Amino acid sequence: MASIKVQDAPANNQDVNTLVNDAIQKDITPLPIQKDDTLLKESPSPLAVPPFDDVEINSPAKVSGPDEVPNLPPLPAPQHSGRERKTPSRFALMAIDDITTLGNVNFAFIAIAEEPKTYQEAIYSPHSKQWEQAIKSEFAQLQKLGVFEVVDGLPKGRKAVGSRIVFCEKRDGHGNLIKFKACIVAKGFLQIPGEDFTDTFSSVAKFSTLWIFLAYVAYLDWDLHHIDVVAVYLHSPLDEEIYMTIPEDVENSGSSHYWKLKKALYGLKQARRQWKKRLHKVLIKFGFIRAFADDCLYIKRHEGNITLLILVYVDDIAIAEPDGCHIISFKSFLGEDFEITDLGELKHMLGVLVTRDRSRHLIYLNQSAYIQCTIARFGLENLTLVSIPLAVKHDLTLSQSPITEAEKCAFEDYAGDIHYLSLVGSLLFATQTRPDIQFAVGLIAQFSNNSGIAHLEAAKRILRYLKSTVDYNLVLGK
Repeated sequence: MASIKVQDAPANNQDVNTLVNDAIQKDITPLPIQKDDTLLKESPSPLAVPPFDDVEINSPAKVSGPDEVPNLPPLPAPQHSGRERKTPSRFALMAIDDITTLGNVNFAFIAIAEEPKTYQEAIYSPHSKQWEQAIKSEFAQLQKLGVFEVVDGLPKGRKAVGSRIVFCEKRDGHGNLIKFKACIVAKGFLQIPGEDFTDTFSSVAKFSTLWIFLAYVAYLDWDLHHIDVVAVYLHSPLDEEIYMTIPEDVENSGSSHYWKLKKALYGLKQARRQWKKRLHKVLIKFGFIRAFADDCLYIKRHEGNITLLILVYVDDIAIAEPDGCHIISFKSFLGEDFEITDLGELKHMLGVLVTRDRSRHLIYLNQSAYIQCTIARFGLENLTLVSIPLAVKHDLTLSQSPITEAEKCAFEDYAGDIHYLSLVGSLLFATQTRPDIQFAVGLIAQFSNNSGIAHLEAAKRILRYLKSTVDYNLVLGK
């Protein structure tokens, strides 16, 4: 293959034309072209001429003026992949063809695969009317409980925390949609320690306590009920002075207006602690004492005998007692201080389906709806089933973790939209009623810091096992 050496620049334009004509008239073999229209890297030639289709190699280049470039033929058109481009599923949005016109602006309805993340997603979703009604109900609830007062401007030296609306679909133990919930929350991460809050810790009931609580009730055949406290945080007065921006499309009071919070609001760092303190005072007034092993378990005694047991998990309260009369009086008492929803006998709590067989003194706990939802969330519905959660000769070690950048990129390409830590966290929650996967989940959790393809395959295998045993129950009682 002939090559052209780049020499020093000639003194005049005539020499330029002479060099160009001489180069074209020589027998120059075109260099090969890659699919992406770039020259092969291994070519030694410092100058390459693209292939000509309709131009004769021996014909001299035509130059019309001293300042013009020879009219060489254009480069071939770039080639593009025919692969269909679509939005990754993690963004949870999928456009559909329904179009409506509002004024002079066209809006496309957006089908939300999951709960809407913003106000705009909510109002353009298929359930826009339900979400708008949920926002109105939430705002009315805040006004009714006196959570805020509107102020014009901020005191000197004070800053307001931001706000947003969080949308949530509440479902029962079978995964059926039962309620659309919109919560106006504060952006607590903007709070200043020592000024906007001090203590933040607030305990929740342990799952081990829940197991013992339900086993005790099943063994003694006690009545078991469930109540939900409406807007729990909104009942708790604040000790600090906090200002918040008004959420989008909730109230048109102008940009200079703010909310001065008088009670705790979702998102504030101290909100859960304030609610726990408020509920504790009410329960002590009714005669409860707090258990030593778990301060979310409360016990009431009469003449040395236990007459009431309650277990608190934020706004969910499970109530148990031997004869049935004390539950009614407790619900009436609690309703004087809070707005509550009487859910009757306990059937669903913390995402766990509770089924009871009183004739055999047994309680069954099942997370089938949660497991199916988890499998769908990670897009693994078509996985083949397996009979054990972990391969017999798994041999999972740190040596299987990616080290080089190429290995890390290969793992990211293989994982796709699946986030390893998110998958491990979902499996950890499933262990609450599935002790048969605890060892396997504990093993794959050891590689969360730097997971590889083998570790991800082991995590997927646990989901395959859960899919094949989705109807398994944790049995408590005799």
